[in-house]
Amino acid sequence: MQFTKRNLIKTAAVGSALLGAVAVAAPASANSFGPTDYGTGGQAMVSYDDGADRFCITNNGLLTQSYIYIGPSSGRGPSHFFKVYQGQTKCVSLARAYEDSRYYYQVGGHEPVDFYS
Repeated sequence: MQFTKRNLIKTAAVGSALLGAVAVAAPASANSFGPTDYGTGGQAMVSYDDGADRFCITNNGLLTQSYIYIGPSSGRGPSHFFKVYQGQTKCVSLARAYEDSRYYYQVGGHEPVDFYS
């Protein structure tokens, strides 16, 4: 009876340690999204990787070039304005943005789309 109880305690301890290690190893990326064509009129695929602070856009080839603006909704922070040609992917860093600050992207003349950096 004691042998089984001891093994059960060891198994629980090892399982807890492994679960804790996995929880620490997985980075929080609650603000990540995409890839999605939301807000692009089908012109592009956009994504944001919160862990790497990278916003990426890929031109789907519907237009020769797509213009994109990324900037803070209010307050300070980095902003980017650039164009992406057919089939091209470009990524920009938002590492200098304040954590969990509100940003938006706008592709061409489409409505701006909010997200959090």
